[in-house]
Amino acid sequence: MQKIGNFFKQHWHLLILFGISLISHWYVFFDRKMLNAGDWLYVPHELLKRLLFYGEWNPHANLGEIIGLSYNLIFYWSASLLANISPFFSWDIFTRLFFLVPIIFFTPLFSFLLFKKIFNNNLPAFFSACVFSYNTFFLKLQLDWLTYASLWWILPALFLSVINYIESRKRRYLFINSLLVFFGIVYEIRIMLVISVFLFFFQVIYF
Repeated sequence: MQKIGNFFKQHWHLLILFGISLISHWYVFFDRKMLNAGDWLYVPHELLKRLLFYGEWNPHANLGEIIGLSYNLIFYWSASLLANISPFFSWDIFTRLFFLVPIIFFTPLFSFLLFKKIFNNNLPAFFSACVFSYNTFFLKLQLDWLTYASLWWILPALFLSVINYIESRKRRYLFINSLLVFFGIVYEIRIMLVISVFLFFFQVIYF
C-alpha cells in the first residue's frame, strides 16, 4: 500500500491528465458508432480489404476517386492488411488504435514531460499540459482532421527528444528523433514542414 501511495504521490499530475482524457474522450472507448466527421473519411470494410491491392484508389465511387494522399498510403495499407488478417478489424478500430488512442494519452504525457523539462517544476508543467492538451482548437481537430491532430503529440515528444540529445549527446535520441520525424511526415507532411522550420530555429537559438 505504501508503494501505491508513493506512486500516486509522485505521478498524480499524469494520473489526473489521463483521467481528464478518459472523461473527455469517452466516446472512443464506450461509443461503438461510426467515427466520421468533417474531412475524416470512413472506409467500408469491403473496400478496406481491397485497398491492399487498389492502393488509394476507390473504384466504387462515381467514376473512381483517390481516398487519401500518397504520404498516408502506409496507413491505408496497414489497415487493409489487418482487415484481411482478421474479419473483426474495421476502419473504426484502426482509427481508434492508430490515431485517437495515441492522441488521447501521448499528448498530455509528452507535453507534461516537455514542460517539466522547461520549468523544472511539476505544477506549472501540469497546467501547461492542460492548456496544450485540452484547448478547443485541438479538441475540434480530433473530430475532423485526425492526421493533423496526431502531430499534437509528436511535437512535444520531438522537442523533448531533441533537447535530451543536445544535453546528453546520446545516440538513442537520434534514433527517436528520426522515428518521430518519420511518423510526422507519414501523418501530415505539410504541418511537419512547419514544425521542422521551428525546430531548426530552436536549435540555432539554443546553440
